[in-house]
Amino acid sequence: MANLFEFTIIYNRHKAQLYNYALKMVSDRMTAEDIVQTVFMRFYENFELLRSTNASTSWLFTAARNEIFMYYRKKKTRTDQYHAEDISLAEVLPGELPEEIYHRQEIREQIQEVLKSIPDEQRETFLLREYGDLSYEEIAKVMDCETKAVKSRLHKARAKLIDKIAAYIKQ
Repeated sequence: MANLFEFTIIYNRHKAQLYNYALKMVSDRMTAEDIVQTVFMRFYENFELLRSTNASTSWLFTAARNEIFMYYRKKKTRTDQYHAEDISLAEVLPGELPEEIYHRQEIREQIQEVLKSIPDEQRETFLLREYGDLSYEEIAKVMDCETKAVKSRLHKARAKLIDKIAAYIKQ
């Protein structure tokens, strides 16, 4: 029987990061929640084996990545189906003017467009770093590549985002 206290600590530490990563990859809140639930159910089932390895973060994100790939295999589509999400009322800042809300939404859409246009490896590296909050080493484990490759992919993705956003702001 898994130690529920230890599991709860790991769950609370990683749930939001996994959800954000899954949401950015699948662009559907319910699907992202299902993926995170499935990952944590499998983690709980294997908790006794995994807790001794100190690699729970890598295991969780690798499992999430695999679930996302299975989702797309079932759906028979590519992972570049990103859609800019509408701003919810919770995201509107107190005292924010309608023009500011619109401007923020425009920048979000520009970021989504850039993410659609960059290679899958760069996009996934960026999402794991920025939305999953993983270290370079953790991303390298999840993506089964060298840390130098992670740094390179992240640099290229950020450069493309900066160029696109800078061009938008100059307009």
